[in-house]
Amino acid sequence: MAIVTSAFDVTEPTTNENGTGSDVSSLTSGYSVAETVGIGLALVFLIVVTVGGNLLVCVTIGTDRKLRTATNYFLLSLAFTDLLLGCSVLPVSAFATLNGDRAWTLGGSAFCNIYISTDVTLCTASILILFAISLYCYTILVCQTELASVDF
Repeated sequence: MAIVTSAFDVTEPTTNENGTGSDVSSLTSGYSVAETVGIGLALVFLIVVTVGGNLLVCVTIGTDRKLRTATNYFLLSLAFTDLLLGCSVLPVSAFATLNGDRAWTLGGSAFCNIYISTDVTLCTASILILFAISLYCYTILVCQTELASVDF
């Protein structure tokens, strides 16, 4: 098991020169305001496209009986996994990108561990689903079976 270490103790609150609490300027990542807004808008756009596109795939396959084939069930599971990734991991990643090294001061170490576990689990699930899709297609091409026409 790998232990993640950081230059900052995420369980300790940050203080400014007066010792009165977090200094907002210390939480920035070094981007200018224009760069932060531009990067933030780009990240929000990517998150919205990811969530929206995968939601459309899930709704389309779920509502149309003609699309309920084995291949589309693989695509449905991939879309659902990516939808979970877009809803849970990508917003936190965007926050971490915009805040730089100090991204975990608000959530603490427990939130950091949950975020990393969710990220690794969902990305691994996506990779395994892609492997299953490729194996399924390989089986259809090599074995010349009727697997492609199986309806559930």
